[in-house]
Amino acid sequence: MDFDPRNRETVFVSGFNDGLYKSTDSGASWQRILSKIWVFDFAIHPFDANIIYAAGYFGDKGYVVKTTDGGKSWEEVYSEAAPSISVRSIALNPNQANQVVIGNSVGSLIRSSDGGNTWKQIKNFEDRISRAYWLSGQVYVLLRGKGLFKSTNLEAGEFIELTENLTKSQSFLASFSGLSEKDFNQAYVDKFNSSL
Repeated sequence: MDFDPRNRETVFVSGFNDGLYKSTDSGASWQRILSKIWVFDFAIHPFDANIIYAAGYFGDKGYVVKTTDGGKSWEEVYSEAAPSISVRSIALNPNQANQVVIGNSVGSLIRSSDGGNTWKQIKNFEDRISRAYWLSGQVYVLLRGKGLFKSTNLEAGEFIELTENLTKSQSFLASFSGLSEKDFNQAYVDKFNSSL
């Protein structure tokens, strides 16, 4: 779920197998603005809610599609070369919204600096990327099994692990008590205070 940054009554929600929906009346009614793609994540331009990127899966491949007219039309801006790889997450640089990062199900973090026209792999984490966040000039990546990482040099693909102690304690509990480790699915990074 996300909101139009300039109009909080306009709400967007996605469904893994049902596309992307928009409400202009705080959720009283809904209109589907994207179908035919399982939407795992989406990102709204910070200054223009007519520009939306949606990341997901269709047929047997992962895709990113983009609208510049509020969902009336969509264009494909990225597709995975290999089958059975989904695009799981997408984030825009809030200060330069033509800079986009996407994360896929095999751990590749991929970046575009031109609004989706060209793409370059930054790093492969070798673990499914559950979420990517771009705040205060840094990219945060949540991996399903390895936890939360923060970029120290995005262009060079350098990241530090923020949940190392947490994953170590989980491994200890798993071996000591027979409990299984949990998967990391969600994180929250405060948009106004990147230390939280």
